[in-house]
Amino acid sequence: MVFVERDRTHQEMIAGLKRFATLEDLYRSEFYRRNKARLRALLEMTALYPASDVPPRERRFIRAVAWNIEKGKNFEGILDCLQTHPLLREADLVLLNEVDWGMNRSGNRHIARDLGQALGLHAAFAPAFLELTKGINDERDRPGENTVSLQGNAILSRFPFRRLRVIALPQLFEPFEAEEKRWGRRSALVAEVTLADATALT
Repeated sequence: MVFVERDRTHQEMIAGLKRFATLEDLYRSEFYRRNKARLRALLEMTALYPASDVPPRERRFIRAVAWNIEKGKNFEGILDCLQTHPLLREADLVLLNEVDWGMNRSGNRHIARDLGQALGLHAAFAPAFLELTKGINDERDRPGENTVSLQGNAILSRFPFRRLRVIALPQLFEPFEAEEKRWGRRSALVAEVTLADATALT
């Protein structure tokens, strides 16, 4: 699935979902019947941003790190850590969750793509939620509006991606009816990357 920021259909999906107070109301609606396939396809979407000439730091092993970046609101601080921390700067794979794309609270950045470009790494992103508010607490009061309104998972890699897929995970509560109203589900982004002489799964 491909879409452009502020794409009319995408914005219509957001406006339509906002009309319903509960999932029960949504699932019984004509809106959901008409748009069910499109909404489900959104959660299966993967976005890939290749880089060029990205040599591994150390060929004897792979260093992978995982980080919940809390939406990427402190983009410059995250970037600085990935560039200067003695371990993070040597990582071959950086697994990120709570990654925004087009959320006002994080400057409407495409966090995964922008980090990949700044670091010279391959980047991949998959949405977990379509955000129906600007967030929680002071995020709601920040001037401006969301553009793409997605939050999900991302991988930064020194190795080219061969294949990407999304796996749905169990969910402990329903965010559609929470303060930070969202439509979607918990998920994992799984990638196959190409090594010099083999393929690794992350």
